[in-house]
Amino acid sequence: MVVGCATPVLTPDETFFDAAIPDAAKADTSFKPFDSGFVPDTSTAPDSSAAPDAGVDMDAGGNPDVAVIDSGSTCPSVINGTLATFDFAGALGTQASTPAKTMATGITAGAISRAKLLFPAPAANSLNSTNWATGALDKARYVTFVITPDPKCTLDITSVTIDTLSSKTGPVAGDIGTDNDNFATTTAFVPGGSNVVKLSVNAATKAVEVRVYGHGGSSLGGTMRVQTILTVTGALN
Repeated sequence: MVVGCATPVLTPDETFFDAAIPDAAKADTSFKPFDSGFVPDTSTAPDSSAAPDAGVDMDAGGNPDVAVIDSGSTCPSVINGTLATFDFAGALGTQASTPAKTMATGITAGAISRAKLLFPAPAANSLNSTNWATGALDKARYVTFVITPDPKCTLDITSVTIDTLSSKTGPVAGDIGTDNDNFATTTAFVPGGSNVVKLSVNAATKAVEVRVYGHGGSSLGGTMRVQTILTVTGALN
């Protein structure tokens, strides 16, 4: 005969459950996230100084797109050729100065004028002068102009094409120099007709003054004129 066993009814042990699972009534309510005594730590907040520049585009991966970053040092007007021209057509020869006729983009050319020791003299279609040195080159007697590059560019001046003419007693020798080396060196030419005079101004970052000298005449009353077209050639980088 099988004796049946009654299935025991288990009741939770209040002591056991009280230790394992906190009684809501006994829960610590003293901690309230972000209550008045809690201040979030901002020491790890992103450094605003390291934020990408507003002018820098990002690629798909969130990295700066270097193809569009502006370094601020690129010359906006790169050229290689004629920088400026001066046209003396219609001039009387006695004018105080003659402005540039053309200037390449990125170039400012000042008017061509005489030094104080030279005197004006009439001669059509020119800038004409007397009182040139009768002996060796005198660096106080010249005609001059200034070429100024865009401040983001560097300037090369490789040559000046100049048309000159001297009177019978005027200068028999001419020279051109620049303040790139404080006029220490000059390049010679012979007055009379058009001459391409080579210069060596390289990577100038400021205005460059160019001076044209005449000397060696037999009389201070002799003249030398700059006439027709004067052309300045070089590069802007």
